[in-house]
Amino acid sequence: MMCANTAEHPQRRLAQLWTIVRGLALAAPAIVAAGLAQAADLSDGDFLRGAFVPPSGFASYSRWNGFYFGADIGRSRLNADFNDNLRSQLATFLRGTTIEQEAQVSKMPDVQGSGMGNVWGGFVGYNWQTSPDLVLGIEGAYHTAPTAIRASGSDLIGRSFTTSGGTAYDINLNSRGRLDFKDYGTFRARAGYVWGQFLPYAGLGVSVARVSYRTSTDVDIVQQSVPPVTVTQSLVSQKQNAIAYGANLALGVDVTLLPNMFLRGEYEYAAFAPVDGIRANLSTFRVGLGAKF
Repeated sequence: MMCANTAEHPQRRLAQLWTIVRGLALAAPAIVAAGLAQAADLSDGDFLRGAFVPPSGFASYSRWNGFYFGADIGRSRLNADFNDNLRSQLATFLRGTTIEQEAQVSKMPDVQGSGMGNVWGGFVGYNWQTSPDLVLGIEGAYHTAPTAIRASGSDLIGRSFTTSGGTAYDINLNSRGRLDFKDYGTFRARAGYVWGQFLPYAGLGVSVARVSYRTSTDVDIVQQSVPPVTVTQSLVSQKQNAIAYGANLALGVDVTLLPNMFLRGEYEYAAFAPVDGIRANLSTFRVGLGAKF
């Protein structure tokens, strides 16, 4: 009996193994069909439309609500227009004269200039993430130029003019302007849209800057008479640490590097109201690093 049982035992195992293999073979078409159906549901288009579910910790990279601060560095271009200042000086000096009334000498100078420089500073703000995608906030910033950014220009012009009364004049003007931009602060409102770990944003606010300026015109007027009559005068306007007020517009993007750290890239344009007739604007590209809480 023992010999018979020993012979039958391997046969039972082979029969069981065959049953399992046959069952898997019969089930294979159903498994493949289910897999193809899932693959069709998870097409490339669905993946791009957001079917992919990121890891659970990824949500912290899209959180912008709360307090934040940081530091940045950038490169700025300062543009200045000195014409209103210089022309006002000349108009005051020549008021009531025939050559001003008929030749409009005060409108002759055309002095504009620009300059480049580095700026660095810091920012602090607060965000309200009003929905998963929309972020509103306020931000204040201060930036300074290690070396004052200077915009300067000059214009040398000469004209000969004969008045309606027949008197001839030679007029020579040498006009110069210089504006030094030292530092400025901004306060603005921001609105951004969350896109994964990116926060593209736009900001609009006010600016207050500290500037120094100097403008001058050397006036040389010769009346062609016998004997000739010459008028020479230097007109100067200058001030240290004048305050300029203006508006600013910013476009940028914050990128989360770690749940509480982000990288910033930004372009800012600040336009200032005239200071003693001098108009100025500042364009800045900057990068920064910040922390959020």
